Amino acid sequence: MSQTPLQLDSYFFPKVHVEANPDFLPGDAPKEQDVQIDVNVGLLGSKDEPRRFQLTLDIGGVSAKDKPLPYKIEITAVAFISVDHELNHPDIERLVQVNGASMLYSSARELVLMVTGRGPWNAFQLPTINFHGVIPPSAEVKEATKKAGRERASKPSER
Repeated sequence: MSQTPLQLDSYFFPKVHVEANPDFLPGDAPKEQDVQIDVNVGLLGSKDEPRRFQLTLDIGGVSAKDKPLPYKIEITAVAFISVDHELNHPDIERLVQVNGASMLYSSARELVLMVTGRGPWNAFQLPTINFHGVIPPSAEVKEATKKAGRERASKPSER
């Protein structure tokens, strides 16, 4: 089996806060699609290794429309990620942010399920997130995309 060009070298959770809501009523849990969540993704590059990164994922602000949640949840996860030197990609940092955050978030979802499964209410699952919508392309990639679009628009159609 071959390795992927993005490697999750290690990760840990420096902050895990799960607190049961004493005012929650069983059977009043919101649907997953009604749960809102705030996430923040931070990225630091290595001075010595240009293809090694530290990624931080902060999860908080978990709420739902018109319904109380069974738990208050705040989590911070940190990962160290390496990218294969042979990978040719126009936006390596965004690639690391989107994929690294997805890996960390998946681990955080499992952690929340495990911890809340031992709480007074049923196990709670964080909603799924599409990090492509959370993390915009870099300024360089945006500019290159605009330039390519202008060049296509200025060429006569070949119909």
